[in-house]
Amino acid sequence: MFKMRNIKVYIFVILGILLIAGIGIYEFLKPSDNSEKTSNNDIIIVDELSKTCDDCDKTLNDYRNYTLVYSSDNGSLPPPYHRERTLTASKNTEGKVTAEYEINDYSTTLEKKEVYISSEQFDSLVNDALLVAPGESDSLDGCTGGTSKSLQVFEGEKSIIDVYSYNCAGKTTNKSLEDFYTESEIGKYILGESEG
Repeated sequence: MFKMRNIKVYIFVILGILLIAGIGIYEFLKPSDNSEKTSNNDIIIVDELSKTCDDCDKTLNDYRNYTLVYSSDNGSLPPPYHRERTLTASKNTEGKVTAEYEINDYSTTLEKKEVYISSEQFDSLVNDALLVAPGESDSLDGCTGGTSKSLQVFEGEKSIIDVYSYNCAGKTTNKSLEDFYTESEIGKYILGESEG
């Protein structure tokens, strides 16, 4: 009888230890609660959503309610030859991306079409755009006939980035904006190579 009682005690002690260890492991491994509850029991997410880009080493934010406008032109050519290309891409609050590519001369829209940009591509473009630095002013005095590029990023109605680059005789007023054009996917869309 004494041995049976000892075995029962040992079993209860072991079960108690396992239960406490299990609770500890559960608490350690469960996802952290990154939210605050409001008075009406709605949940407001505190941390921004993030995704990782498969072909880059950075974490991307989910840029909902953002708009990116990128324009480039081929210089001050006569009207039949002048072209300004503009990509306008937006992600609404639900995460849907819409993008439009437009080609104009000085006064007329020559072409306008929708282009497809995935949510991840949009986030990557905005992420790269937010790294573009302001250009240098008046560094190309006296140079005429060059080309220009501009980049704007808005969060809702608020302007976050508004930069410009003038390129003439192999020089530029904003190397950072030129790098954005060559290193991001923006060239794919501004050149009209992507169809919707």
